[in-house]
Amino acid sequence: TLTSVPELPVEEGTEVNLSCPEDHQLEGASTVTCQSGNLQDDNGRTPFCVLLDPSLLPGQITPVSAEHSATRDGNEDEYGAHHAIDLDFRTWSDAAPDAGNDCWFRLTLGRVDCVAEVIWFRPDGIFFLRWTCSSTGCVCAGEYCDSYSYTLTISTTETLPDDLPAVTDCWYGDTVQIDSVDGAGNCGVTIRELAVVAKQDCVSSALDQRFLFELPVRHGTEVMLSCPRQHVAMEGNGMRVCNNGNLIETSDGGQILDCTKLGELKTNHSYLSSKQSIQI
Repeated sequence: TLTSVPELPVEEGTEVNLSCPEDHQLEGASTVTCQSGNLQDDNGRTPFCVLLDPSLLPGQITPVSAEHSATRDGNEDEYGAHHAIDLDFRTWSDAAPDAGNDCWFRLTLGRVDCVAEVIWFRPDGIFFLRWTCSSTGCVCAGEYCDSYSYTLTISTTETLPDDLPAVTDCWYGDTVQIDSVDGAGNCGVTIRELAVVAKQDCVSSALDQRFLFELPVRHGTEVMLSCPRQHVAMEGNGMRVCNNGNLIETSDGGQILDCTKLGELKTNHSYLSSKQSIQI
C-alpha cells in the first residue's frame, strides 16, 4: 500500500521516496534504495504503511480476553496478547514458546457465537490470513495460506446449548485458537490485529412494529409472524428466517403477511371489491 513509488521496475541502487495513502502512517524511513530486488533503508529494512483509526467490521466480536503461549521477552506492555485486539495497528502481540515448546494464540469470546470468519490483518489493514467457516470447519483463504504453517480451531468450553439453530454457513464456538505448527520453537505468531466475525443476530426490524414476535433472534432461527390484536391476516405467510441480522423470506418464498385492522374491513370498499370471497 506504499504510494509515490516510481514505476517499476526500479534499477538496482536507485533511491526512492515513499509515502502512504490517506489514513495510513509510514513506519520506517521515507527514503529507500533498491537493494537486491527490495526497497530497503540503510539498515536493510523495508518500510510499510500502518492503518490509523480502524473500525469494527460488521458482525465483529469484541472478545473478553486474549492470551498466548508466552510473551516475547516477558514484556507484556510491548508484546502482550491484548495488543492483537486493541484496534491499534501500531501495536502487536508477539508469542514465545511455552514450557512444551508450543506456540499459540487464543481468544475467549464470552459467549457461543456462530463464527463466519477469522481475519489476521497486516499493519496496513489488508488481511494476511483469512479463514472462512461453515458447519464443517474453517478453511484458510489467501496467497499466504500455503506459505505459513498455522492451524485454526474454534471450540466451546462447555456443551453447546440444545436450542441453537442448525446452520451451514458458520461454526459455533466461544474460543478461537491459532497454533503454529512450524515446530522447534519457531513461533511466528506475531499479530497486529485479529478479527473474529460472527453471523449477526436479528436485534431490530421494522417488522417488529407491525407483527408479533420477540427479538433478538439468533442467526438461522425461523420466526412465525402473527398479526396484533384486532387485526386479521388477509393474505401471505408469516414465516421468516434470521439471516445475518436480517429477517428474510424462507426458501419457500411467498408474499409477506398482510394484516388488516378489523374495523377497516367494512369501510375499505375498494379492497373488498377485489376480494369477493371475504366474509364479514
